[in-house]
Amino acid sequence: MKVDLDRLKEGIKKSGVRQRVIAECAGVGAPSMSNMLRGKQKLTADVFLTVCDMCRLDPASVAKRD
Repeated sequence: MKVDLDRLKEGIKKSGVRQRVIAECAGVGAPSMSNMLRGKQKLTADVFLTVCDMCRLDPASVAKRD
C-alpha cells in the first residue's frame, strides 16, 4: 500500500499529537520521523501503524488512490 503523506500529515495535525511523541512511541528519532513524513526516508509499516493508531486514523483513509 502506498501512503499519501499529505493526508497522513494532515491527520497528525488534526489529531493534535506531536510528531516527537509519535516518534518516541514508534521507537524512532524525531529527525527520522520528519524525514519519513517528507518522503526522504522510507516510512516503515510499524511506524505507519503507530501513527494511525495514535492519531486515530484509518490506515485505508491515508492510502494513495490511483
